Amino acid sequence: MGPENRAVWRDFGIECTRGQCTYRVPHPLRAQDLRLVPDVPHLFKSLKKMLLSNEVILLPDDIVREEGLPTNVVDARHLQDLVDAERAFELKIAPRLFEATLKPKHFQTMKVGNARAVINNRTSTALEVLAVDKEDPPYLTTAWFVRQVNQRFSLMTSRSLTLALSKKNEANRELVEN
Repeated sequence: MGPENRAVWRDFGIECTRGQCTYRVPHPLRAQDLRLVPDVPHLFKSLKKMLLSNEVILLPDDIVREEGLPTNVVDARHLQDLVDAERAFELKIAPRLFEATLKPKHFQTMKVGNARAVINNRTSTALEVLAVDKEDPPYLTTAWFVRQVNQRFSLMTSRSLTLALSKKNEANRELVEN
């Protein structure tokens, strides 16, 4: 973490020692805590690696109900099915998704671009199309998960004022809070 980030953390009263880190502080305007994430790209890469190495992520039942998802299983095999389905086509919905991005070599796992090739809106859309094409709704849960992770990563790493969390951008605030 760079010196500017450490200065902001210090101004917020966040302390990090060898044994313990405090990542939450009282929100200046609301009743809940403000949580800070120190290394968003690393978290993003870890989420992708966790999905691909564990093959499934189970979502809580309340999220499945609220979002109207067909199942609670986010399945990495859906990504492999997508690669297989698009292999025969010259024009692809998810053009950056390849076998190599799903099974990266050691140093490839350290690259954010590799994680972005898997977790992005194009992949989510392609999974939705595959769900319709195969008439297999569980693909929609994986598509939803990919889209949610992508949206949060975009919000947390954005340098654009249009995506900033502010009173003017209520929709962005709701995305992060949910």
